Amino acid sequence: MPADLPITDERPREHRAGAWVVLVMGLIGLGLGIYQWRASFRAAFVSQVSAFKTPEQIEQEQIEAMKTKDTDGDTLNDFEETYVYKTSPYLSDSDSDELPDNEELKAGEDPNCPKGKNCIESGVAVTLSPQAEVASSTAQIEEDAMRQLLNPTPAQIRALLMQNGVKESDLSGIDDATLVTLYQQSLQEVQANADKNSN
Repeated sequence: MPADLPITDERPREHRAGAWVVLVMGLIGLGLGIYQWRASFRAAFVSQVSAFKTPEQIEQEQIEAMKTKDTDGDTLNDFEETYVYKTSPYLSDSDSDELPDNEELKAGEDPNCPKGKNCIESGVAVTLSPQAEVASSTAQIEEDAMRQLLNPTPAQIRALLMQNGVKESDLSGIDDATLVTLYQQSLQEVQANADKNSN
């Protein structure tokens, strides 16, 4: 019986060198592929995030655009007409008395009241600067909202509770006086917690 030949794992050096080259090229290709995929994946998210704007940002951009636009061509920009003078940004003569809004403002007249008519409901004429008028209306809105929050009607309390998931059948057994008392107690607890947290 012939002698067994020794088993060796020796291959020609060229084969081993070729295998190493293929392995290294494969790893480089895999690394480049992952890098490219990661870069494109990140770019997709970055472009989406940069395109996203909050409602406040959108509103601010719209307000800034209104400050540079005069839709009706009466030299008052759309922002002033909408928020300061309460005139129409689409009509150069908001009260249709044949005098443009800007001319009425220069003359100290109300551009929302036709010439020759008395549009003051209270009978007391009050002239405010546009800035004071905006500040006054904002303060009035805040005051009205606070009054409404502190003294809602029983119907408003019921509507608020139902909007927040309380069943109407659960509320039907509570009379209005008890409901208002419970609401006032809840407000006091919220205020006490807010005071404690601020200290």
